[in-house]
Amino acid sequence: SDVNIDDKSIILTSTPDVEVGDILLIWNPTDYSWLRNRQYYRAGEYLKVSNISGNTVYFESSIVDNYSIADVEIYRADMSSATLKSFTVDMKTDAQGTSTRGISLIMHKHSAIKDVEVITAPYTGISVQRCFDVTVDNCNASDNFEDEFGGEYGLAIGNSSYVQVNNCYFASQRHGITTGGGSVLGCVTCRFMSFTNNNVITEGNAQAFDLHGNAEYVIIDGNIFDGGAVISGDYVNFTNNILNGKNVNGSALYFGEL
Repeated sequence: SDVNIDDKSIILTSTPDVEVGDILLIWNPTDYSWLRNRQYYRAGEYLKVSNISGNTVYFESSIVDNYSIADVEIYRADMSSATLKSFTVDMKTDAQGTSTRGISLIMHKHSAIKDVEVITAPYTGISVQRCFDVTVDNCNASDNFEDEFGGEYGLAIGNSSYVQVNNCYFASQRHGITTGGGSVLGCVTCRFMSFTNNNVITEGNAQAFDLHGNAEYVIIDGNIFDGGAVISGDYVNFTNNILNGKNVNGSALYFGEL
């Protein structure tokens, strides 16, 4: 049946191969299906299974969008869990000039990266992609401050839900923190993210913080953005932040892809 906003269950055509605690993916593979600004902004979301009764799957949280069943594909998202804590990643010089990430967390649930430092990552210091419930806390990450790929990042979050970023320091050639994502299976809208008490810096000619348009339900509070910020998406709360340093394109705070 069709899926409606605020529902907490869906009815499938057959008994699903899922268990309580699994993550279910609803994904619309159609280009622009969530937002017309970019081709790869596709509708969908991750949901955690709380119960199964026959063909009905129940979720811990409410569904946040409307979907026609004819437009979407539904999958069990097989995710791992990990806690990465108290170490340093010092990237080798022979890794420079590549698209290497210092730490890359892909398809993980209920995971954490804490007290970790990444030094001179060639492309991205810490990357969180297609994840559900991840905390990044008290981390320090930088790229190599070179613009080799048209975009270098301290922290990149893509197509993930329930991500908390607290008490961190991120610096890069492009955006210290960026959100967004890709176009492969599972690349859905970023939701329920919070950024609190972080120092975010750009060394180049872009805003320090970049929230792309495929995002909603976001809290940005108590941060220092050296180089300004780009705010996009929907249901975004931007409070108690300090914007300092040079302005890009004459804007300390730029709103786009709304």
